[in-house]
Formats: sequence, structure tokens, C-alpha cells
Amino acid sequence: MKKIYKVLLAEDDPISAKLVKHTLGRYNFKVEHVEDGRMALGKVKLYQYDLAIIDIMMPIMDGQMFVEKGNDELKKAGTKVIMLTALSNKENVLRAATNNVDLYLLKPITQKVLFEKIRETMGLEEEDLIDKKEFPFQVRIQGRSEYEIEILFSGIPIDEITDEVFNAYSAHFNHFFTQIPSSVEIKVPEDFYYCSDALKYLESAIDELTKKARLKLSNVVFSGDFFAYYKRTDIAALPNLSACKVLFPKKKDS
Repeated sequence: MKKIYKVLLAEDDPISAKLVKHTLGRYNFKVEHVEDGRMALGKVKLYQYDLAIIDIMMPIMDGQMFVEKGNDELKKAGTKVIMLTALSNKENVLRAATNNVDLYLLKPITQKVLFEKIRETMGLEEEDLIDKKEFPFQVRIQGRSEYEIEILFSGIPIDEITDEVFNAYSAHFNHFFTQIPSSVEIKVPEDFYYCSDALKYLESAIDELTKKARLKLSNVVFSGDFFAYYKRTDIAALPNLSACKVLFPKKKDS
């Protein structure tokens, strides 16, 4: 399995934040977004990131101060730092260089240029990346018997669960769920691991499914190689998933 690169995005402008999340969300990146430098500082003190993308003009604590105060944590974690800002004055550029910022980028910027600059800064090659669009997410539903249903996931989801799955497959679901099934098994493939917040995605999926099918969570079984990358304690934090039965295969190397 290829690595999922963890990215901290500190940006208070929703349009700029959406650009970054949309650009990286297509690939094997997990973006954690905060809206001010103080929140970003708290994150790097608790977690390690492969990349930090930082705006300068933010409330409470600006990006320059965040990099200065979090310099030890960023260095220790080997975090690459990109400043993505509209401020082009020499003073800010020099201050960023002094703070060991790896790259200083000016807004506005296109998705293509942003992604290429991120790749260059992180030293990523083509073989390091997973393009989720090459693995379109699909749902196949089949009946085992009059009261037993099997749901097969394939590919890697990008968008929200309700938009991508259950709205698109509403008619298909209604065909099978004309009556309440006694059991449903949902098979999740290994590639699903690359979905951002994959477990939360499944948590939302099962919530939508139980609303539509009106079945008990205890009658839902999850299986598949995807679960080899998680522990029972990971599932326990999610109320819907923990109420279902999860079949864990042998642990894989991640």
C-alpha cells in the first residue's frame, strides 16, 4: 500500500481552503484544516504532518508567528512548510526564509501549479501517488435471499457519502429495500483505505443505509481487506460502526 500523506492546512479564507482540499483530495493526501495559527500550533504539538500549508494573514496568530513558535516541532517531524499567501512584500518573504519555510507561493494560483509545487517540495514521484479518479467509486447491491442483502463497494470515494452514493443509487436501494432485510453484509475493498477519513465515511454510509432500509445496526456486517488496517479500538469511537459486526482480516503492513 502507498502512503497517505498527512497535510495541515492553516487558512481562514474558505475559497483558498477549498482549492487546497480539492486539489489534494483527488490523491492520497489527508488534509486537516484549521482557520488560525494558534489552532495550527496546537495540532503540530500533538501530531506529525508530512506537509504544512500556511497562510500569513490569519486571526489570533498569523502564519509567520505559527512557523516561529512551531519550528521545533516542524523540524522534528520533518514537516515540509509551504506559505500560500497574497502578501508579496520582501519583508514577509525574507522572514519566511529565516523561518525555514520550504516554499513561498503567491495567490491566486491554479490547481495544476499548486499540485506540481507541492510534489516538488515533498519530492514525490508519479509512483508515490494514487489518483482516485482512476478508481471510480461504485456500489453494487445483490440479494442473497428474500431477506438477505449483500452490498459491494469498489473504487475510492472522493465526495461526500450522501452526494456520491445514496442519492445516485436511491432507485437501486428502493428496489431491494421494499421490505426490511434481516441482514446486510457490506464488503469494503482494500483500496477504500485511501479515502479521506474512511471510517467516518462508512459511519455516514451506515447512518444513511439504516434510515432508508429501517434495519437494525446489529443486523449489519462489515467485511473486507480494508479493515486489516484498523483495530477494534478505531471502530469503538464510532457509534454506528461499533454497533455493527466487523470482521477483521489478518493485519496488513501499511
